[in-house]
Amino acid sequence: MFCESESSEMLHDISTFSMDKSVKDMTVEMCDSKLLVKLSWGVDLVATEGKYHLTCSTKFRNSYHSFQRAQYNSSSLFNSTQAKAQVFAEFILTIETYIEQATNVFKL
Repeated sequence: MFCESESSEMLHDISTFSMDKSVKDMTVEMCDSKLLVKLSWGVDLVATEGKYHLTCSTKFRNSYHSFQRAQYNSSSLFNSTQAKAQVFAEFILTIETYIEQATNVFKL
């Protein structure tokens, strides 16, 4: 399911609806186009007797966790950038206030 290889590794059945749901959720969240095509039938993987190699499933899950970390890091970077922009805007506002009041001394 996760690969196209003809590996001699043992194939495992997708036997629970929770695995079916988690695979579909991860695939949609990552926008994994190859796997989305395979899942586009709209049926559950238990009924279609979906099979996978354990190493390929592990690789897929690891790529999902990497995707999540990248999403978290990019949102943290965005929040950090927003905070810096806000501090800079407040600093400019303070300078403008001092200029309007004709105050030449900046208190540190």
